[in-house]
Amino acid sequence: MNPMNYIKRTIAFFPLIAAFSLHSNEVIQSGHQMMLVGGGVSICTSEAPGSCLPDTRFEHDDKPSSGKFQVEQVALLQSKDPFSRDLILDFVRQAAQLSGKEQPEVLVVTASSRNPFAAVDFYLELFTQAGAKVRWLPIHAAYQQAQRLGAESGCAQLDTLFEQYHGLTEPGKEHPNLMVYQQQFCQFGSEHSVALIDAADAIFFNGGDQSMTLQALRGLDGAATPELTAIERGLKAGTLLVGGTSAGTAVMSGSEPAAVPMITNGDSRYALAFGAHAVEPPERDCAEHGTCPAGLHESSLTYKAEGGAALFPWGILDTHFSERGREGRLLELALATDTRFGFGVDEATALWVYVPKAGSDDVWFEVQGRGGVFILDLSTAQQDQKADGKRVRQVVTHYLTHGDKARLHQGELSIQFADWKHGVADDAAKPQQLNKILQHDHFQQLAHHLCVSNQKTASGQDQLAATRFLLQLSRNDQSKSKPGVIVKDDQAFRFCSYQHMLLELSVAANP
Repeated sequence: MNPMNYIKRTIAFFPLIAAFSLHSNEVIQSGHQMMLVGGGVSICTSEAPGSCLPDTRFEHDDKPSSGKFQVEQVALLQSKDPFSRDLILDFVRQAAQLSGKEQPEVLVVTASSRNPFAAVDFYLELFTQAGAKVRWLPIHAAYQQAQRLGAESGCAQLDTLFEQYHGLTEPGKEHPNLMVYQQQFCQFGSEHSVALIDAADAIFFNGGDQSMTLQALRGLDGAATPELTAIERGLKAGTLLVGGTSAGTAVMSGSEPAAVPMITNGDSRYALAFGAHAVEPPERDCAEHGTCPAGLHESSLTYKAEGGAALFPWGILDTHFSERGREGRLLELALATDTRFGFGVDEATALWVYVPKAGSDDVWFEVQGRGGVFILDLSTAQQDQKADGKRVRQVVTHYLTHGDKARLHQGELSIQFADWKHGVADDAAKPQQLNKILQHDHFQQLAHHLCVSNQKTASGQDQLAATRFLLQLSRNDQSKSKPGVIVKDDQAFRFCSYQHMLLELSVAANP
């Protein structure tokens, strides 16, 4: 099978049955736009039937595929989670509005995966069903090294480069058609990939490992690849919508010159107990295999001081946020790098970003999805270092949920809650205390209790070996919170948003 013909057949348009927008366009009609998803988007597929509505059926036929094996089939409109479904539909709808096309042209990049072939079929089918014309842009670590070696020589070594940079042996075994397409794409060189980006209306980066994604976008010296330069150009011109999920969101952190770091690894407790390390992340399960670098644990907080793709310069981005209790690691990295803002995006949730004009000191954010976006602001934070630990006070935190907007203008952040949320407090609530506050979603549980109640404080504690953590959230005169309920697909979803809750955290040795 000719791989080019395969790609064309795969992206054949399927009529979109129920596309609609989640968010309004009263702020900006065009300009710099991004959709940054926290990961954990639940889409109905043949490999995840639990994500599907009842009675969803998949046809097991001989449809063209990228290799020898049955392609994972997608049924976007049959997804059980309406927020996950609508995030994808809205991304395509925004690309269509930006371009003025009924079917916008979307590129998908799978560079975050150790095996960049594995997710191609899924994303091609996903965005096709959302109403786009889709094409895979096969740039990744192995591809960029091939270009550095020269197309003729480097592309002939792709098998070796995949093993060297991705740990992937025999990459074409399960996906022979995509491997042939990859070889041809590699030979065309960066001029071809740049032309595709220039002609596209949107580009979307998958989840996995942001350090891998970065190798597709920056050279060994940190300089932008031709592809990243093209993305920057389209984003600033307002002709290219940029999206990503999980690692595809985290990699967007950074600024020029380097000031905003990119997080690469870490657990909240290890981060607060042992600090942040500007080194390469340790290998997964290195503690079990005894291969962790000196001074590091597999849960150590690591980061790239020079940042990532630097398409999001307003603060550190973190993902899978509330679900994995990452508030502590975001705080520690912001403190260690003197970064004022941190943004933590929950699963099945998107942070939409709008900049009216290139270079403008005015940026709008909007939250859509099932979870929320946690924002920390260190502008008033105070940190006391002691021999046996430290104490951080006056950290301003916000949590925005579905339909909320925020504006960052000349360094000041203002927040507008969705108009369907209200300010009713639970007068019967008692002060809340939680254990293991830095693990799982316990911080979010604590914050939600404070959000929906009239209590002034809520607290929690945790520990790691001989280190103890004490945490408190509190209200002051500037604090506001608004709960609300929204019905989607006959399901009721409860939210609570807050602004200007103060975080205090102590880290000390157990007495």
